[in-house]
Amino acid sequence: MAPRPDSGSATQSNQVIMNDSEDFCHKEEHDSRPFFDGGDTGCGELLLDLLLFMKRQPGGAVVRVRALDAGAPLEIPAWCRLTKHQLLASEHPNYEIKKSESEGGSK
Repeated sequence: MAPRPDSGSATQSNQVIMNDSEDFCHKEEHDSRPFFDGGDTGCGELLLDLLLFMKRQPGGAVVRVRALDAGAPLEIPAWCRLTKHQLLASEHPNYEIKKSESEGGSK
């Protein structure tokens, strides 16, 4: 399989913020919602990185998440309950999370 051209910008960790993803839950090619790519990061680091990413998003934002770790189908829903974010869709390895309205984003 040929590598896909880079469609986002790398952040401090191994996640990539992307605004278009051809294979995310079969969505439109140009989806402007924030995207967090956890890749194959283990759930402990994944959830910490996701927490930091979500803090930068405005309240009510819908974030697309890709997490390949085998524990993600259990860990991400539990993390959403703990953080009061709403899990809108869960089809491993793709998830959609709505940030709690009560939490504003910070830049």
